[in-house]
Amino acid sequence: MIEELPLQLARELVKYERDCPAFCHDVLGARLSSQQEEMLYAISIDDRVAASAGHGVGKSFGFAGAGWWFMFTRFNAQVLVTGPSSHQVYDVLWKEFVRTYKMLPPPLAERFAVTKQRIYNVSNKEEWFLQARTARADNPSSMQGRHGPHM
Repeated sequence: MIEELPLQLARELVKYERDCPAFCHDVLGARLSSQQEEMLYAISIDDRVAASAGHGVGKSFGFAGAGWWFMFTRFNAQVLVTGPSSHQVYDVLWKEFVRTYKMLPPPLAERFAVTKQRIYNVSNKEEWFLQARTARADNPSSMQGRHGPHM
């Protein structure tokens, strides 16, 4: 659990450790569609989840909500935000991470700083972060070398 959070806040967040939809609803104030609920619940209980859907059904919000859920329920979490193109990563997904950051209650939001490619815990920016990354076609190995207990 998040060790530097005040005890009362940490106790509140621990109840979401296996319930990403409840985190998105209670913490982000989201009204989730049944498809989002299904995807986020699957993410809560499984390490590998695939989501396919049409346009405009809330996948980007779901991924951002899941990223924040992971950040607040795993100590020193590291989340890499990737996609098939720079446009998809920065103009779609990263934009949604920044938008949902603004939805966080102040006691949670103040623990993180936001840059163009990284959102990090202000007390441990090297080990507790969300980062936008793309692998260029001419250098796919640029995504290698990332590992950690909560990644």
